[in-house]
Amino acid sequence: MTAASRINIRRTPKGVTIRATGGAAQALFDAITRAAHTAQKTLDCTWPNGATVKLCWSGSGGYPTVGWAKRGPAGELLSAHSGTPLDADCWDVVEERKVM
Repeated sequence: MTAASRINIRRTPKGVTIRATGGAAQALFDAITRAAHTAQKTLDCTWPNGATVKLCWSGSGGYPTVGWAKRGPAGELLSAHSGTPLDADCWDVVEERKVM
């Protein structure tokens, strides 16, 4: 005799606990993995304003902030939104994509 598949969801003041058994556990894992993969794919495809450089603020004051840029003709960083030059000493390049 096989045990029934079950999913138990419990909410507490500290958060949510999910327990799954049998085939339900695999189905839940597959659904979460597929959703995470889809979300990452969407994030990878959606860089704003034709940006080719993802930045993180490293200047004085403030908190680390994500910024978006393009490279100018001389390789300088230009704001993806306004096209104004950015101070390269205040931004760290996180990722850069080739222009296609």
